[in-house]
Amino acid sequence: MRFARFTLPAADGNEIDLAGNQVPGVPGRSLSGILTYKTHSGFRLILDMSWNDGFWVNDHNGPPDGEDHPSNYRADAATVWGLRLNYKWALRRAQLCLQAGIENLFDSSRFRCA
Repeated sequence: MRFARFTLPAADGNEIDLAGNQVPGVPGRSLSGILTYKTHSGFRLILDMSWNDGFWVNDHNGPPDGEDHPSNYRADAATVWGLRLNYKWALRRAQLCLQAGIENLFDSSRFRCA
C-alpha cells in the first residue's frame, strides 16, 4: 500500500513530497495458518502461526533528511507461534468451551528494528 498524495512541512518552510512511499506499519505480505488436533474425548490442541513481512515504521520510508541510519526505520519480518488447548461440553441448549493458551510461544520479537 502506497501514499497517492502526501506531503509534510519541512523545517525550512518547504514541503517534503512523500507520494509513492509505502504506508508505515503495513507489511507487504503476511501468512497465517492453524493446525488443530481433536481427540475423541473432546479436547482440542491448536497450533497457530502468523508471519508478517518487514515494514517501514515512518512516513519517510527511511531516515528523515539529515539522518543516516536507514536500518533503524524498518521493522524486521517476524514469525509468531501460538498454542491453545480447549475442551467443549455439549449442554442441553448450548455449548460451553474452556480454553487456555500461550501467545508468542517462542518469545520472538514481533517488531524489532535492526
